[in-house]
Amino acid sequence: MNFRDSSLRNKLTMIAMIASIVGLTLSGAVFMIIDYHTLKATMVRNLETLSSVIGSNCTAAISFHNAEDASDVLTALKAEEHIIGAVIYGNDDLVLAYYARDDQAGDFRIPPVNEPCATFSDGTLSVYHTISLDDERIGTIYMQSDLRQVSSRMIQIGTAILLITAFCFVVVFVIISRLQRVVSQPILNLARTARIISQEKYYSARVDYESKDELGILVSGFNEMLVQIQKRDSELLESRDKLEERVRERTVELEEEIKVRKQAEQAINKSLKEKEILLKEVHHRVKNNLQIIMSLLSLQSNGINGSHIKEMFRDSQRRVKSMALIHEKLYQSENLAEIDLAEYIESLSKYLLSTITGNMNKIRMVTNVERITLGVDKAVPCGLIINELVTNSLKYAFNGRDSGQITITCKKLENDQISLSVADDGIGIPENMDYKNTQSLGLQLVNNLSNQLGAKIDLQAGLGYTCFNIVFKGADIGREEQQLKSAEDSYCRR
Repeated sequence: MNFRDSSLRNKLTMIAMIASIVGLTLSGAVFMIIDYHTLKATMVRNLETLSSVIGSNCTAAISFHNAEDASDVLTALKAEEHIIGAVIYGNDDLVLAYYARDDQAGDFRIPPVNEPCATFSDGTLSVYHTISLDDERIGTIYMQSDLRQVSSRMIQIGTAILLITAFCFVVVFVIISRLQRVVSQPILNLARTARIISQEKYYSARVDYESKDELGILVSGFNEMLVQIQKRDSELLESRDKLEERVRERTVELEEEIKVRKQAEQAINKSLKEKEILLKEVHHRVKNNLQIIMSLLSLQSNGINGSHIKEMFRDSQRRVKSMALIHEKLYQSENLAEIDLAEYIESLSKYLLSTITGNMNKIRMVTNVERITLGVDKAVPCGLIINELVTNSLKYAFNGRDSGQITITCKKLENDQISLSVADDGIGIPENMDYKNTQSLGLQLVNNLSNQLGAKIDLQAGLGYTCFNIVFKGADIGREEQQLKSAEDSYCRR
């Protein structure tokens, strides 16, 4: 387990132990450094003192250049185990006598004379000291000492510091193990209470802690938070009860409204069914009445001898038939408001072809109509226009011919526009003919009915080709549904 995931008690203990160890280690290190430098300074003073004593004992030998006496004086250094070697220089800076420790006899190197100084290098201490007599320099002594005394002292001090650190570690651990409870126990109690609240939703629990320190402030804030949560929980429960009561009341109201709405829908559906039956009956009777008018026109024409007048009666019959077909299609379909234009044009074109062609049995009628629906207000004038244009083509476009083709095209354009065109490959119309100002009743009807539709008429004619193109706005498909919904809402409000 890493430090972050360990318990608070362990963290406090580890922090205190680490801080103690670091403090003791730093203190010991500082103490060792100070003692190290102090010991080195002491060694310099002692070696300089020893050099002064040896130099004073050698003044007579140096003055008389007696190397044997000088060597005898240096032999006294055998009592100093730390002295590696010593050299006595005369006034002429030449070596008068030297001493080397037994283990350094072959390794000791006599250095050249130097000014009085003390230096540490390569694990040794070297001291140059001037030998004087009556304040006059008569020679120089050089002494070299090892640092075993320093190393031994550092080992002793380091061992003592380690022992003291280990002892303090044990003492601190015992003390911290007792004292950390003052901090950790309230926090553990706080965590235990928080766990109980989280698992059991028991907001009446409280943490006991009387101190006014930071932990006391934390515990007091935690208890105050529990009071607020408990209060808010009670308010939420009360609000939930009120909301459930309102939901029950609203449910009863909605059930009543749904019941009323279903009754309204049933009444509307019943009314619509009755109106549908009535409307079908109306269309059927209108169709029958128009059929009667056609029969009357046919009977009336039988008593007329003039062929021109008879043809006028037949034209009227065809116009009535074009309207009767619309009502016939309406009462035969499920949708009483709109008519399938493709089916209607197909039936009308077949009727006209069968009643007008006579000997022109090779005239072809081609229809190219998209899936378009129109209301009665648009379908009736549209059917009459097709009747007039097709009738004119059958009567006048194929004089002297027994074959030809009439094409009826109807398609949707952008912005709910509808394009209706009637074309033939007959002889064409005269170039000087103004179809908008003509004595022809059929073309007058086409112009008037186009104005009723708000349509634009375009004539394209030439030798062997005539095409009337009419563009008008289609019916508002969603108007009847909007009217039905408005009627339903009005019924519900009543």
